[in-house]
Amino acid sequence: MFIFGLAVWFVFHMPIWYYSYMKRIIQVYVSKGPKYYVAEGIDLSFVTQGKTLDELTKNISEAVALYLEGENSSDFDIGPNPSILMNFELPAQIHA
Repeated sequence: MFIFGLAVWFVFHMPIWYYSYMKRIIQVYVSKGPKYYVAEGIDLSFVTQGKTLDELTKNISEAVALYLEGENSSDFDIGPNPSILMNFELPAQIHA
């Protein structure tokens, strides 16, 4: 019973060092399709699109907010107030 009680206490009273090991950045992969920019979540499972990069940025923020709405971000190993990092694929310009 003591071990169960200790485990319950630990879950609800996470030490500060625990959050330092959690992700502070949510990564998103961005590519350019024929008509739209497409973003795929790497750390979270979502896909969104936009006609412009500005529209895509707003859609990514909204998708992340909706994904985490009502959820405990620590369940996804994401710390409080994470940043979003967009990795954009550029086609290689090879000149021979």
